[in-house]
Amino acid sequence: MLALAAPPRRMDVAFAGGVRRRAGAHSGVVAQCGPECCVEGAGTSAPATAEIEALFTALIDSYGKGRLDAFAALFDDDVTTNLRHGRAAIRSEYDALFRLSEWRRRPLKQIHRSRAGVRAIAKGEIAVKTGGREGREVEQRVAVNIELVRQDGRIVVDKVFHQPRN
Repeated sequence: MLALAAPPRRMDVAFAGGVRRRAGAHSGVVAQCGPECCVEGAGTSAPATAEIEALFTALIDSYGKGRLDAFAALFDDDVTTNLRHGRAAIRSEYDALFRLSEWRRRPLKQIHRSRAGVRAIAKGEIAVKTGGREGREVEQRVAVNIELVRQDGRIVVDKVFHQPRN
């Protein structure tokens, strides 16, 4: 079971092949791995399926609610992205987005997960929709490649690369 800093709520998360799985969500607070979900040798094992789903649920929840602190906490201090490096760069980029948009949606369209050593890799497509404060709406499909690692007993995004599809 995942130990959460806030009471969980249930949320559907779409994964590859049209399968819908139920994953616990919370108020954008980082999910911590408890002894019943961690593989022995934490830090040297790839994230478990439940941990991956909890992280994606937390990403979607904190993104949608514009909770910058909770969103940024899901990334490693040294996260690598397309053009940026470090959690501070993630904070800066998403701070601007959260301030300029009234609402945001980031449903997972199709995500394929695999493990490579101590990393979990998620590749697929997300649909990003935002509503500006002036009433304008923008929708974009984005191909993503995300790598997750176990860091200090929690799962974080270590690398994220994205490419617009439309």
